[in-house]
This record gives sequence, C-alpha cells and structure tokens, in this order.
Amino acid sequence: MEKMDTVNDTLPSRIKDAIDEKAAESGQVTAQFVIEKLEEHSKAVSTVLGDQIKRSVADVLRDLNIPKPLTLAGDGDGDAQTNEVETNGVRYGRFHEFCYRESARNGRLISWAVPEDFDFPAAKLQSAWFAYLVGYPNNRSLARNEDGELLTDARGEHVMVRSPIRPLRHLTYDLLPRGNLKSKRLKKKFRDDWRPVLKVMHEVNRAAIANTQEALMDNMFLQETFNLGIAHLKSKYPQLFDGTGATRCNIWSIGSWNKHLNLAARRNK
Repeated sequence: MEKMDTVNDTLPSRIKDAIDEKAAESGQVTAQFVIEKLEEHSKAVSTVLGDQIKRSVADVLRDLNIPKPLTLAGDGDGDAQTNEVETNGVRYGRFHEFCYRESARNGRLISWAVPEDFDFPAAKLQSAWFAYLVGYPNNRSLARNEDGELLTDARGEHVMVRSPIRPLRHLTYDLLPRGNLKSKRLKKKFRDDWRPVLKVMHEVNRAAIANTQEALMDNMFLQETFNLGIAHLKSKYPQLFDGTGATRCNIWSIGSWNKHLNLAARRNK
C-alpha cells in the first residue's frame, strides 16, 4: 500500500512534466495525450497492487496451509511449467505413510506417519485444533528419487510434492521417526508443545468427533468444536483466562498454551 500511495502521490508531478515536455515539442496538448499518461499511471498502480496481492495471498496460503501451484520440470526446451505434483507417500487404509531410512547407521527403509522433512509449524491454538481434527491434507515436502536425492526442475529449483499428514489425533509417538536428534526434537515438540492442551479440548468433543467423518468436518464443525474446547478449558483451568491472562491467552502460541496449562495443572493438584 505504501508503494501504491507513492505512485499516486507522484501522479500530478509526472503528468505536469509530461505535459511540459509535450508542449515544448509541439506546443499543443491533446486530451488523448493526457488519457495515455493516465493509462500508464493506471498500469503502474495495477502492477504495484498486483504484487502486493500476490504477497498477501502467499501469506494466507502459508498460514492456512492451502496449496499453491507447484513447479515441475518443463519440456525439452527447458521452460518450466506450473502444475500440481503427484502426491507423495503410500496410502495404507485411511492415511498416507512415508518410507525413509531411520538414520545414517540404519539403512533400512521404515514407514512413518510424516515425511522426512516434516516439522510441527508455529501455530496458534485454533490452527493447531484444526490440524488435530483434519491433519495437514495439503502439506508439501521436497521430492526425492529412489536413492533419496532431492529432485530439481529445469531451473535447478527443488520440486515439491503433496505429502498429506493424518489428523494429529491419530498420531502416536511410535508413528513418528526415530534414530536421530531431529526426530527426538520432533517427538518432544509433539509431546510437550502440542498434544496436552488438544487432548483436554478433545474431552468435551469426544462424541462429536467420533460420530463425524473427517470429510464432513467443515468450517462450522471446526469452529463449534473449538469453541466448546475453549469453554472446557476455561471451566477446568479458569486461571488461564483470569485477569491479564484473558488478554494474553488470545495471542498465545500452541507451545505457550501448553506451558501455561502445565503450570495450572500443577497448581490444581
């Protein structure tokens, strides 16, 4: 918006300069000439606004976990295409699983519930609750060949593939990778920074979740169960919402919620 304001602010001086230049050349300024200059300005504003919209849309796609077109290798002349990429992972029953080596020492391929490069993102409680119910169906990960090497497109950029993550309520420690420091951090994050508060919210929504297919968990269902979960948290741990906490908790990350929940649970004993 600041760039667009700058473009608009300079409009009078730009048109004046153009008119002065035209007058110096021919001594006559026509309406058509002014219209052409205004059209040039309009295109400049459209470009700035378009760039701003693209950036904003990209931010929303990332925050809401919505897929955007992914880059594929192009045809023989090297031109890159934009298209969706085939889903990665093998689907067993309801959920996808991903095969990769447990560690550098253990070269055996093992199936896990998350791709090798997955990590729990920074999230607010509402986003975490949605992932708890429906997972990350639009998760993307780096594509690899059978030897585990990263795939690149014609421009040398890494190719991304869809790697759907099951609802986090169906995720257990045994389904998360093991064998290295990164996997230990992943398990710890799930155990300490994600799962506890979501399990409390699940308590009051147990029947609704059990009796609703994931395909039917629309935005209304997600919001209603979230509201019930918050009300349940407030009844069990009112200190999280009392005083200054009432304003702070609205901006807590999922990790902060679990930290405060742990402290409140200790005081309630």
